[in-house]
Amino acid sequence: MECLEPRATGLAGGAAITALALGLAVALSLLPRLLTGWTELLAAALLLNLSVSAASLEREIGRAAASPLEERRIRASHLVSRDVSGMDEGLLNSALLESLSENATDSVFTPLLYFALLGLPGALAYRALDTVDSMLGYPSEGRGGLVPARLEDAATAVPALLVLLPLSAAALATGGPSAARRGISSCLRFGRSREGFNGWAMAFYAGALDVSLEKPGSYVMNPGRLPDAGAAGRGVRLSRATLLFTLPVVAGLLFIGTALH
Repeated sequence: MECLEPRATGLAGGAAITALALGLAVALSLLPRLLTGWTELLAAALLLNLSVSAASLEREIGRAAASPLEERRIRASHLVSRDVSGMDEGLLNSALLESLSENATDSVFTPLLYFALLGLPGALAYRALDTVDSMLGYPSEGRGGLVPARLEDAATAVPALLVLLPLSAAALATGGPSAARRGISSCLRFGRSREGFNGWAMAFYAGALDVSLEKPGSYVMNPGRLPDAGAAGRGVRLSRATLLFTLPVVAGLLFIGTALH
């Protein structure tokens, strides 16, 4: 998604946009309550689907990984938030895997976790916050992105660590015990190599897939060989398995919450 100009937005503007987005998300989450029966359940399911983005990015990255280099570059330009025009194949595949790892936290595990804890308002509010954060850019680019960035960091801090549980199970299922061990080791060593909390999952992907993920001039996780197209494909399988292992966690939390009430 193209960023708004954070320098022009300003701190107050960024705060106002964030508050408006959160308010609209909570209001939207209450709409199913105006319905009854199966229509209420259908509306709630559709809104929850809006808060979770899993299959679409995995599918597109899978297609990009299977494409010739120049076509992969074109596809990647729509999937990552950096200029890919001058990247070699390794850095291009690294950028794709980094987006995939961020998606596992921001677009799959965290909204589902907030749905389990706070219901539909929690899931949609988090999705709105994450979207505004993406639109307004990094705080270093101007004060407009400061409020959503700090709120998104706070909202993601705990989920970014908890996602390591389904990630570890997924790595064990798709790559065996060695992949899970490498992922945990890489996470402990390189999880704080980049700004924000998404570095934990990113470092785990690097270790589990036994590749280096690198943004030149910013960070290198699990230094070594850069990923090839095969590693990108394995990353897609790891992400799909992570979703499968996330669902029982969410179901368990929902069951506990229902039992307590």
